Amino acid sequence: MAHSTAGRKGAAAAFSSLPTVPRRRALTSSRFFARAPPPPPPASPLSVLATAPATAAAVPPTAQSAAVPVGDGAAAAGGGGGAGRRRHTSHAAAPAPFLAALLRPLSDGLHIPDHMLAGAAATASAVSVMHPLDTIKVHMQRASAGAGAPHSIVSSFRSIVGGSGVGGLYRGVGTSVAGQGPAGAVKFAVYEGLTQAVGPRVPADAKVLADFACAAAAFVACSVVLLPAEVLKQRLQAGVYASAREGIREVWAREGVRGFYRGWTATCVRDVPYSMLEFGLYGQFKRVARGLLARREGYPAGGAAATAPVGLSAQQEWLIGGLAGGCTGFLTTPLDVAKTRLMTQVHLPVEQQSRGILQALSRVIATDGLPGIFCGGSARVAWLIPFTAVFFGVHEASKRALLRRKRVGPTLAGRD
Repeated sequence: MAHSTAGRKGAAAAFSSLPTVPRRRALTSSRFFARAPPPPPPASPLSVLATAPATAAAVPPTAQSAAVPVGDGAAAAGGGGGAGRRRHTSHAAAPAPFLAALLRPLSDGLHIPDHMLAGAAATASAVSVMHPLDTIKVHMQRASAGAGAPHSIVSSFRSIVGGSGVGGLYRGVGTSVAGQGPAGAVKFAVYEGLTQAVGPRVPADAKVLADFACAAAAFVACSVVLLPAEVLKQRLQAGVYASAREGIREVWAREGVRGFYRGWTATCVRDVPYSMLEFGLYGQFKRVARGLLARREGYPAGGAAATAPVGLSAQQEWLIGGLAGGCTGFLTTPLDVAKTRLMTQVHLPVEQQSRGILQALSRVIATDGLPGIFCGGSARVAWLIPFTAVFFGVHEASKRALLRRKRVGPTLAGRD
């Protein structure tokens, strides 16, 4: 008993000789919180982006991911498994940039898919309505004066109907609509997107040039979709092939992929200036018409009249579209003649085939004289005046309908 008591006393003496550690202050002490306030919680990348975009952009991605709290008890710079989970979560939550750009409303309240739908509807409507006149134009341009073929609208109409019936006027309409519809969707989407993005950033005196440049870029983008259907349509109209299926098979067997893009240079040389004039003149005519209507309603002349909130009626839009198309169509007729000759010369001997626009035009002048480069110009203008009237008229009406649907849609959904 005495031995155990002595042992306990020795152990106590040994522990008492160790250095003493000051007792930690209680966490519930108000004095502790007054002297050492708790540190703020670590900022997440979302809060940093919301408060200081420039600072957040300068932080490396690893530092941002290390500050994301994963769950209760997770360290700020967690292990490999937690870091992997954080990276996966942030990647899944980030929206696709391309999809976000497509669904972002433009300045007119519509999205890019809305403009694609309106452009496809406008182009398909105009092409299907005006296809017979387009067939007559191609028939006139393909004919040769030396062979005694007809060169007037009436005689070409009689020749087509007499040989193939009324259905001959609509030969190739399905192929044309199938190609022109998607091409119109791409063309209007690119044009509207570029003009609404570039317009506010250019001065007022440079808006015309900006419209021209945007129209040129829009046609180059849509030509990738347009050219194969245009080649088949023109050869069907000219009677080279009996059906679209036969045309696709023959073009693929004879020329491969390049055959579907025959005349691409001539088409771009013709339609890039045409698109620039068509869209540019239409925009300028609309500005002039709004200015005249604003002055008639009492707005002062000058800049105030040009920026006055005056709308155009549907009839005025159709009239302006037809006027822009008629002027543009006549000025670009020689290029259209060259493009038609290049696309429809596949069955001619090789030595008689033209290799470019200048050679095609020189051969036209050699056989038909200088008026030959304007062959089909009357049919082209007669076709383009109503074509562009329907083209721009349906496009404006489609945009208004889509805007009304966006405004009424939430109300109707709430009633349901």
